[in-house]
Amino acid sequence: MIDFDCKVQFAEDRERCRTRFIENLLRLAQLWRAQSEYPRAIETARRILISDPANEPAYQNLMVCSLALGDPSAAAKQFEECRRRLREELGVEPSAETLALYGSIQHALAVRPAPTARLTNLRFH
Repeated sequence: MIDFDCKVQFAEDRERCRTRFIENLLRLAQLWRAQSEYPRAIETARRILISDPANEPAYQNLMVCSLALGDPSAAAKQFEECRRRLREELGVEPSAETLALYGSIQHALAVRPAPTARLTNLRFH
């Protein structure tokens, strides 16, 4: 039979390993992003969120990569998911850094022409 002290130590060791795993995945996501390997960075950030669904830096990576890939709508959806998870899991709002990133997303959405606006430049005969 395992005594209480062993169980506590095991739980602490497991949490320490989980934390290191997530930290290493976050570093990997940032490396992929720095090398413009956005799909790989997205995949890595999503792996982080499986283990830690309220990991704000992982959401930041998803938002930046979505913007870099020219999809501000996907970036905005990631922000909304981040906000929801932070509220539900931790009872907090996104950081100033995440809010500033969201401002960039809103700007990208505002300057991006709607598909119907592009169609209005066509001449009809």
